Amino acid sequence: GIRFGLRLLRERGELSPTDDGLDTHWEQAQRARWLSENGIQRMSENAETDPATLAQAYLWAGYANRILGEHMCSAVIDGGAIQPHTEYLNRAEAAFSQASTIGAGNVRTAAIAGRAAVRVQLGKWTDAVADAAQVADGFKYQMPYFDVGNDDLRNRIQWAMAGTPYRAHTVWTTQWEQYYKDTNDPRVAWKDSGRTGDAAIDCCGLVPFYETQKYKSPASAIDLSTSEEMRLIEAESMLRNGNVAGAMAKINALRTAAGAPTVTATTADQAWTLLKRERGIVLYLEGRRF
Repeated sequence: GIRFGLRLLRERGELSPTDDGLDTHWEQAQRARWLSENGIQRMSENAETDPATLAQAYLWAGYANRILGEHMCSAVIDGGAIQPHTEYLNRAEAAFSQASTIGAGNVRTAAIAGRAAVRVQLGKWTDAVADAAQVADGFKYQMPYFDVGNDDLRNRIQWAMAGTPYRAHTVWTTQWEQYYKDTNDPRVAWKDSGRTGDAAIDCCGLVPFYETQKYKSPASAIDLSTSEEMRLIEAESMLRNGNVAGAMAKINALRTAAGAPTVTATTADQAWTLLKRERGIVLYLEGRRF
């Protein structure tokens, strides 16, 4: 089955327009977008709506549209015409802006951080960096999950890798296998379970099951916005403007805080390679880099 695994075509990196297994991802993401946007409309029509609740709804609308904008090739809103995928990003930017205006505390900061990420995708670098600068080090806004034996409520990434009973995704032969051996970077830690995966894969049959340590429990939260992502937005903007030293200082500050060894770049090409790897580490298993 493919409950927690991948179809053979996807193992080879092929996404087919006829792959109906992708429909569920589209449906669930669209449902999240519609529920949040419809909820905003209904709450906005009610004079007794608590502003904090409305701000939270705008925040979720921002995240739902961000997911769609970062993953889907085209936008379709409530059965309308096909539009560019940037329609989702524009909707996300507007929703995050509303949440930042009427929200407070962590909701407001999360909205600003979410908007920064969206503005990067839209190429609005000046605005993205201005947003990122408002997010202090140490900030995290996460999606909570719960260990209640329900796929809708638990961390499915962890559940697919926990060996209880699924061993559907292994770190074996990914870039993080050797990288972790070389650096002991705790952000991409894994352990050798001593077993193989629970199903044969197209290239190699049964393969070693190296279990990620990022998520330890079905109740492990998944980051939605973090200060680490904001620092990488700042670093990327610096690189785009030729400031290699400034970008590397941002990257190495993150690595030092995480307990990973620092890295060195003397050319822009080297710095870009390290930035892309660092982004992969910071956003590892968060569904942000498709």
